[in-house]
Amino acid sequence: MELADQFASERRTRLAAERLMAQMKTELSDANRALSRHAQSLSTEIVSSREEIGRVKTEAETLKSEVTHVREDLVRAESAMVIAERRLWDSLETIRDGFAVFGPDNNMIVANRAYLAIFEGLEMVQPGIPMSELVELLADEGIVDTGGLSSRAWQAGMLRRLDQPRIEQSILKLWNGQYIRLIDRRTGHGDLVTLALNITEQTKREEQLREAREKAEAANRAKSAFLANMSHEIRTPMNGVVAMADLMTETAMDEEQRAYVETIRSSGEALLVIINDVLDYSKIEADQISFKSQPFDLEKCIHEVVTLLQPGALDKGLQIAVDYDLFMPTSYTGDAGRIRQILTNLVGNAIKFTEEGHIVIRVVGLPGEGDRDYRVHITVEDTGIGIPADKLETVFREFQQVENERDRTHDGTGLGLAITQRLVTAMGGEVWVDSRENVGSGFGFFLPMVAIEDVEPDDISAPKWMERAIVLDAPGMNRTVLQKQLGLIGLKTVMADSVNAIVEAQPHEKDIVFLGHGVGEENEFRMAEKLRGQFPVAGMFLLVSGPTRVPEGGMAFDRLLQRPVLRAAMMDCLLSLEEPALQEKVEEPSNAPIRADVDQSDVVREDEFSAVTRTTPVEAEATWSIEEIGPQAGAAEAPDPTEVPEVARNSSASADTTSERDLDAPTSEKLTLLGDRVDHPPTVQSNKPVNQSRTGSDHFEFHAPAHSKPDAPVPVSDPAVDKVWMPGVGKAEAEPPAPQIPRPMRVLAAEDNRTNRFVIEKMLKDLNIDLVFAVNGVEAVELFENWAPDIVFTDISMPKMDGKEATRRIRFIEAERGSEPCPIIAITAHAMDGDAEDILASGVDHYLTKPLKKSS
Repeated sequence: MELADQFASERRTRLAAERLMAQMKTELSDANRALSRHAQSLSTEIVSSREEIGRVKTEAETLKSEVTHVREDLVRAESAMVIAERRLWDSLETIRDGFAVFGPDNNMIVANRAYLAIFEGLEMVQPGIPMSELVELLADEGIVDTGGLSSRAWQAGMLRRLDQPRIEQSILKLWNGQYIRLIDRRTGHGDLVTLALNITEQTKREEQLREAREKAEAANRAKSAFLANMSHEIRTPMNGVVAMADLMTETAMDEEQRAYVETIRSSGEALLVIINDVLDYSKIEADQISFKSQPFDLEKCIHEVVTLLQPGALDKGLQIAVDYDLFMPTSYTGDAGRIRQILTNLVGNAIKFTEEGHIVIRVVGLPGEGDRDYRVHITVEDTGIGIPADKLETVFREFQQVENERDRTHDGTGLGLAITQRLVTAMGGEVWVDSRENVGSGFGFFLPMVAIEDVEPDDISAPKWMERAIVLDAPGMNRTVLQKQLGLIGLKTVMADSVNAIVEAQPHEKDIVFLGHGVGEENEFRMAEKLRGQFPVAGMFLLVSGPTRVPEGGMAFDRLLQRPVLRAAMMDCLLSLEEPALQEKVEEPSNAPIRADVDQSDVVREDEFSAVTRTTPVEAEATWSIEEIGPQAGAAEAPDPTEVPEVARNSSASADTTSERDLDAPTSEKLTLLGDRVDHPPTVQSNKPVNQSRTGSDHFEFHAPAHSKPDAPVPVSDPAVDKVWMPGVGKAEAEPPAPQIPRPMRVLAAEDNRTNRFVIEKMLKDLNIDLVFAVNGVEAVELFENWAPDIVFTDISMPKMDGKEATRRIRFIEAERGSEPCPIIAITAHAMDGDAEDILASGVDHYLTKPLKKSS
């Protein structure tokens, strides 16, 4: 028992120990596992720490490298700053101009030697000195010239300028003759930076330039005076040459003598063109030319130039056409005279160098920035000899000619295109040329212009009832342009080559017909009468190239239109026609007056005229003479002011004896007044002066004011006067006034040159006038006061008293007497810019430029 108990006890002990060991084993296993986990965690932390230590070490190495680089950069920057500062100061010390900086308290911070040198080495002038002390030293030490101001006043002014928001520059004159310009500017922090520029050399150069400019201006004035004197001295003898040649053409001569005289006259006129070109170019070159800004009609201005130059073109068989954009305004503000001069140069050149074909003036406009701003392009095209490609670049140079000097066939100075380019450029435009040799040329230019009025579509549309326009005209550019214009205003155009073609077209009451003068074998007036009798057309118009004689009874045409046709004239013609449904059926004789009554200078009313004088277009625009006044010098009773006679033409040829070929030919007969009696010599009224020898394109008319002289002359009848039409000339009375006992018109002519007196006397010898001469202004005033002339002609340059002073004294006499102003016409050789205004300002009514022509 004991052994079993012992064995059992041991067994129990062994089992308890085993259980304890198992438990300890479990605990040990758990501890091992925990330890393993902890070791693993420690390993992870160690690895992370190693990586972090590696990164830190790398960053430390990088930072160390960067610090090294920064240290090196700082060393280099410091070295560069020292170098830059040394260079800056070396530069500031090297320049001759002074430089200084003052703080916000106006105490000097730094200054270079040039700035300090101004103060002549005064020891107190150094950084830290106030600006006020510097200014005081400048004045009190006599370093600067105060310009007559006291020292205190000068100092106060210099300091006061530093208080301005924008400090004005100041120029100091030092005691040694140097000039210093002070330029001061405040920085954003209040510092004052001062530059003291040495302008001594510049001031000396400016003084030299001023003296040189004064000398140049004096030379220019001498040149202008020389040109004016040259113009006067040349024109005075040329008056004798051209005027006497003009008078000789009216005398009986054989063909050889007439050829000699024509050569003298044409050569004299060619010399005048050269003189005018040289004077114009001289004025442009000296910048003495001025431009006006006045309202004008551009299309009419162009047509005036064409009218002026058309005789020369017709003599060569050339057509001149104007293709003006119908949808473009015609009224602008600008210098119409200069534009005429430009066009005259270009169109005249085209005529000169064109032997066959045509010249066409094309006008288009591009809208500008403003509502009425336009960029107007004008091109003059011709079918002439053209310009070689190697000469296109030099064509606008002075004294350049396309032709070789040795085989030149066209005369000229070579200044026309140069003048044109200068004028266009001065007016803000540009000129160009496009040409092919032996084909033709195109000269164009553009000008900026401001339109006065807008173009409405209704203004350029034909009446809606009107259907066709049938045109029979000679082939050429004028017909092409007319066809284009008629199409643009809404008419269907039928171009006929003969009268049979018109008949085949069967015109009816809603059609209009245009017949060209000289087209076809039959006389156009008889042709028109036949067509009128066969077809009930709405209107029939005759196209002419110049003044045309209308035969008695030739009333088939509603209007006569002069080529090229003005838009206003054409539209007035069309709008004046009545719609067929509204026309009253009234039997009218074949020679009844024309129905419509449109007052247009380029539209002819045949009921008013039975003949047209043969005259040049220049004279048609503005031509008058003493012959206009003499026969109508006055009457015993004053007429109704509303019945003032207008200007008409006198023709010595009968309408029935004029050949068809001569209908467009230009000639040169005179103006004569027709109408009611006039009791006083007409006064001349003009919007602006007319230089007859150069432009001849301005209109003026005579008016007859009431006059109280008891011995006023009466008009003399002139049975040879016909009723006429010319562009720009109004209605003429059908009957001349009844003849009365006349007294000759009193004409006073003041002229100191014997040749010119002889010319005037011969020009007026056929007139019923009493002509008296004065040889200076003093005699002219005395004669006016004692003799009471009806009209006065006066030279401008005369001894003792010139024409302007004489005119002023005559006007003073009239004012004292309370009498009507006497017409005073100046005859002058002065043609420089400004002469016209100066002459008219003296009280002259009108002026004529020498050399005179009898027609003027």
